[in-house]
Amino acid sequence: EELITKINNWKFESRTYHEELLQAQKKAEDYYLGKQTKKDRVPAHLSDFVQNRIFESVETIVPIITSRPAEFLVKSPDVSELGPERAKKVQMTLSNKYEDLVVPQKLEDAARSALLYRFGALKFFWDSDSDDVGVKYIRPQRLILPRYGGRFIQDIPYVIEKIDMTYQEIKDFFGEETANDLVALSKVQDQSEDTDPNHDKRVWTIEEVWTNWWRAWKYEGKILKSETNPYFDFKNTDNNHWKKPQKPYILIAPFSLGKGPIPEASMAEQGMPIQDGINSIGRIIINHSAKMGNGAWLVNSDTMTKEEADQIRNEPGIIIYGT
Repeated sequence: EELITKINNWKFESRTYHEELLQAQKKAEDYYLGKQTKKDRVPAHLSDFVQNRIFESVETIVPIITSRPAEFLVKSPDVSELGPERAKKVQMTLSNKYEDLVVPQKLEDAARSALLYRFGALKFFWDSDSDDVGVKYIRPQRLILPRYGGRFIQDIPYVIEKIDMTYQEIKDFFGEETANDLVALSKVQDQSEDTDPNHDKRVWTIEEVWTNWWRAWKYEGKILKSETNPYFDFKNTDNNHWKKPQKPYILIAPFSLGKGPIPEASMAEQGMPIQDGINSIGRIIINHSAKMGNGAWLVNSDTMTKEEADQIRNEPGIIIYGT
């Protein structure tokens, strides 16, 4: 009950900020896709011209950011003959792991998010299937963060991630009893009868809540599971890589003023006024050209014959010939 109350309070305090972020991210995404300068509201007889410089700029910058692969440098642990050989093996292992986890592609996705959505996010975790470290890209829209609290991810009090899970995934992770409880709860909420014995058609959005010290999974008003931070040994602190426990997220947020973990604007948002100017001027030119290119010629019959009038130009349009 205490966890549910605490998490609900965090969501309530972040709700307005999260909605503001979603609106800004949706607008930036529209501009990236070419839905710019009120294109959908332009009348059919006028030009809806778009010269998408935001897409061009983003897709030029992202390869530059991510083209150079990481270089791992490992120092020899001692001065023995085996020291340099051990260091070289560790260095090769890190380089291979970097490629095996497809980190360049995930960094590219995170960099693109930083340019469009104000920040990019990666999450590292222990993969139980491969019994090894893993890393994945997280869409920023799936994260709920506080507006203030610190510049870096470890300084803020919480991170709430929305995760979609099938019945089988919930059953495997939380157990069959918890999975069946969610099915029963969903029937009551939806006021429907679930006739699918495997519940394959349903996807539940679970909230995974992290602090530096613990994590919990929540669905509606039910805590599915909670535990201390599994990536930190609280009993023997000498076993840890860090001095203090940390949340397993990395935020790429390069344009921050230091007020919080998320910048106040993205690169795409800064380019929108320029993009609107380019589109507006382009539409004016096209609209004027269309009118002038199909204009009417007024020819006085006292100055030339009809045959002569037909020879004076080759532009489209009509000739009004008479006195």
